[in-house]
Amino acid sequence: MTKSEITLDSMRLDTHDNAPRGRLNRFKTVITVLITLLIFGFALYFIRRELGAYSLTEIIQSVQTIALKNISLAILATILSYAGICCYDYLALKYISKNLPLRKTIFASFCAYAISNTLGLSVLTGNAVRYRLYSSWGLGAIDVAIIAFVTTAFLSLSGLAVMALGLIIDGAMFERLFTVPKELSVGIGLAILIVIIAGFIRLLTGARTRTFKGISINRPPAIRVGVQFFVGVLDWIAAAAVLYVLMSGSVEFSFWMFVPIFISAHYLGAMSGLPGGIGIFEAIFLILAPTSSKVDVAAALIAYRAIYYFFPLLISVALMSMHQARRSKLSLKKGQEKATDFLEIIAPTLYAILAFVVGTVMLISATTPEIMSDVKLMSKLVTVPVMQLSHLFASAIGTLLLIASMGLLRRLRNGWALTVFLLIIGSIFTLLKGGDPKGVVLMIVLALCLYVSKEAFYRNGRVTQLRLSLARTGLIMGAVGFAIWVGFYAHKQTDYAASLWWDFGLMADTSRFLRATALIGAILVIYFIWRLLAPPPSLEKADNSEEFLSRVRTVIQNSEGAGSEVNLALLGDKQFLFSKSGKSFIMYGVKGRNWVAMGEVVGLDSERKELMRDFSELADLWNSWPSFYNVRSRNLAHFVDLGFTVQKIGELALVPIKDFTLDGPSKAKFRHARNKGAREGLSFEVVFTDAESDIMAQLKAVSDDWLRNHQGKEKGFSLGRFDPKVLSHQPIAIIRKAGEIIAFSNLWVAPGGREISLDLMRYRNIGLNGIMDYLFAEVMLWGGAKGYQ
Repeated sequence: MTKSEITLDSMRLDTHDNAPRGRLNRFKTVITVLITLLIFGFALYFIRRELGAYSLTEIIQSVQTIALKNISLAILATILSYAGICCYDYLALKYISKNLPLRKTIFASFCAYAISNTLGLSVLTGNAVRYRLYSSWGLGAIDVAIIAFVTTAFLSLSGLAVMALGLIIDGAMFERLFTVPKELSVGIGLAILIVIIAGFIRLLTGARTRTFKGISINRPPAIRVGVQFFVGVLDWIAAAAVLYVLMSGSVEFSFWMFVPIFISAHYLGAMSGLPGGIGIFEAIFLILAPTSSKVDVAAALIAYRAIYYFFPLLISVALMSMHQARRSKLSLKKGQEKATDFLEIIAPTLYAILAFVVGTVMLISATTPEIMSDVKLMSKLVTVPVMQLSHLFASAIGTLLLIASMGLLRRLRNGWALTVFLLIIGSIFTLLKGGDPKGVVLMIVLALCLYVSKEAFYRNGRVTQLRLSLARTGLIMGAVGFAIWVGFYAHKQTDYAASLWWDFGLMADTSRFLRATALIGAILVIYFIWRLLAPPPSLEKADNSEEFLSRVRTVIQNSEGAGSEVNLALLGDKQFLFSKSGKSFIMYGVKGRNWVAMGEVVGLDSERKELMRDFSELADLWNSWPSFYNVRSRNLAHFVDLGFTVQKIGELALVPIKDFTLDGPSKAKFRHARNKGAREGLSFEVVFTDAESDIMAQLKAVSDDWLRNHQGKEKGFSLGRFDPKVLSHQPIAIIRKAGEIIAFSNLWVAPGGREISLDLMRYRNIGLNGIMDYLFAEVMLWGGAKGYQ
């Protein structure tokens, strides 16, 4: 008979006391973006310094000379590494005694790591994808947290163990190459192993249950720990082997000498926050790798990015797109609306990454010489002016793809259509400019895969309305800056002159680079100025005027299927989003980047889903996270269809009171409370009163006394508060003793008179126990007599 839930009262959702924290968050964002760009800039500086003696042509030629045998071995090592990755989650599920089909855990692991490897910040991005998937399969937040914690812990320990083995086995090599004493190298390795062994001993012999940051984990059996550790070691060795075999033509050190450098570069790259640690990982290897052929190291790093990062991402997208197409086809045959599965949850992230990568590659292609393209062959099929224009158009499309990818991440239907269009015409212009045919095929395949995933992009907003956040700006500027940096590196031997701008010859690579750079810069400048000058999306402030609340009451009175908690709309502390007809609304509050809707849509059932979608899109325009708090199970399907994750945080008890009596053993507590109240001279009644009446003044005195005794203060948002203007429109249950009001509760009545609930429950401390039980009993008897259900 009570509500048991996690309330939001401690974070009072309003927009007035958030300014200092909001400014602090914006300052942190600015600093983070600037530091990330600065780190990326330093990485590019060191890469240029290490490769200063080589031209881009030499690097590309070195990539082309990597032996097929080495590429095959690298692919095999990648398969072994991802096989180990796919075992992580399967083994971690044992800690929560949950069973899922092996194919689901394989998909979850593969997708999580394919995305996190590309995005960087593996712990954050991988676990976010993992949570989306597992929560849609019935696991709770704690379950997913345990899986993430276990996999991260064993992945870290196994990586350190492999590094320690490298330091111990090949310490002499470190001494020769880095003047590090062998004893120090071996000592560090042994110290790491001792710490790891001590950790495992403590894990296997300590308490049966341990709690870390609120997460309780049972002590695992030794065999499970051994298997997980072995899988992690296998993954790290295989991942390192991918790059090692690609560098085998120029290596001057053993594999065990190579492993500590690889793992260190991996962790430092992940800590940088850059996508996939790009730039940092490469710079560390070029600086530390003891080899006389830096150009071969650069070539191996390029091949490693393609084999270990990009192709697994492409494979996962292709497989899931085919899976989605098959499920959608089966759903249509059964007459269902659509197939909803995990692809719709992670497709926006996957396709946003791929579109951004394709756009970046197109920009790099536009700013570098046509080394691997078929320029001369294409010149026999089309005229040179057509090729020159196609080169410019391709650079423009690459820039627009960077912007469109942000719309994919926000699930915008407009962003989906724009990206499909850009990929198709981009493939045409890439082909006409003499680009690599393999790249053209990949763009067409990506466009087809994106097309069949249309259902994942359902929001009605526009890419042109996305807020120009610092994170988006930094990401776009980083990609464009990298492409232009590569262009200047490729043309570093060129003597620049004004005449280069007007050279339209077939092999005038530098001229094409300059014109493409100018066009890319012009597009971004226009876009940024346009977005900065565009008016912000409208956001209504909380309105507690009587005229506005009267409009809200009209919607409540005519709403369909609403519960009694809709009366929270009358507190005047919320913002509202109305439907186009004005017959439905969502009440919500804003706290930082969190938009929390209180309850469900109030109004017409026919407008429910569309208004929920409008609320999500409005939050997206403000670069915020929408959520719905305190919803009932009957409409969960709508939330799932719109991509929300359902999390149970409490229960709502509904007590049938039609023909309610206090007879029977289950009602003994309330029967005794009522009898005791009668003996103590208590009386009960339900009244309506004005805001300025004597009764309201007495109620205010009771409320103030209750707040003092409980050392509390008025709440809001998800709970009611004492407000005479609000209470004057509601029935109030009161208890009197000797004519004096000693307790009360205002009653919330659902539209249609089907349901009532108690809001404020306040009483004087007069040394009489069971006052609230007496009130509950009387309210239920009164409600049943009045016809409430």
